[in-house]
Amino acid sequence: MNIAITGHSKGIGLACSNLLTGSTGYSRSNGWNVADTDTIVREFVHKDYDVVINNAYSDYCQSTLLQKLFDAWSNKNKIILSIGSYVIDYPRSDNSFTAETWPYKDHKLDLAKTFRRLSQQYSSCRLGLINPGPTDTQLVKHLNVKKLKPEAVAHAVKLMLDNPHIKEITLYD
Repeated sequence: MNIAITGHSKGIGLACSNLLTGSTGYSRSNGWNVADTDTIVREFVHKDYDVVINNAYSDYCQSTLLQKLFDAWSNKNKIILSIGSYVIDYPRSDNSFTAETWPYKDHKLDLAKTFRRLSQQYSSCRLGLINPGPTDTQLVKHLNVKKLKPEAVAHAVKLMLDNPHIKEITLYD
């Protein structure tokens, strides 16, 4: 299986890269701008990947990448697994999050909505969404909460790859 991972050099992406042997990473660390979704999609189509792990966070770029790649692959037996966030289910009154957290929540909510809308369409392309709770990464290192290990999320990715009937997973510790 030929696998591409966005944001592969740290956190969840690195854990996925370590678990999924033979995968190829796309992130700033090796010269890729994941916000340039047109270039990334052209690369993924050209390289004929079987699976894309849509992991790298950059505002609404995950949603845009999901939509564009789905449009390119809708009639192909491909897999797009997106890494969302359990934060979409937190009430805005939750005191553990600051005003800076809410744009992140809005971006991840848009990803979930895009996934759910596309999942309802007939397609040969299989979609999946993993919504982890706080995960031990740079993004949430300042939060004083129990955190998942990035490897737990990577194992959920593997579980979804091995089980086509699983469409969406929520993880939290």
